[in-house]
Amino acid sequence: MLICKKCGCEIVQGAFELRTGIGTAKFCPCCGGELQKEEQPAAEQQNEKRSIQRIMIKRHLLQHGSITPMEALQKFGCMRLAARISELREEGMNIWTDRPDGDQYAIYRLIYDGSGEVQNA
Repeated sequence: MLICKKCGCEIVQGAFELRTGIGTAKFCPCCGGELQKEEQPAAEQQNEKRSIQRIMIKRHLLQHGSITPMEALQKFGCMRLAARISELREEGMNIWTDRPDGDQYAIYRLIYDGSGEVQNA
């Protein structure tokens, strides 16, 4: 979490990067004030990291239609893709687990309806 020294607004660091496509913010997007990193308890940092990974994985699925554990690890640093997929399913995304040719690694695919729209569970 980043806090603006000038206006006090709070910015979730990963969400800012997703929205703007740039690295860590140094200045507040609303007032231009300098941002300072707020120290968080370890458990809160883990929850924030999971949440950011889930958002990034969801965006990847919507753009590409599928994701593998290797892609999740390389692109998002996610070592527990199955857990993030489970959370996305709880949010209502309809995701199919595919294991081609009995491979030990899964490919997670979005399920689309006949019109090309993502089908909700």
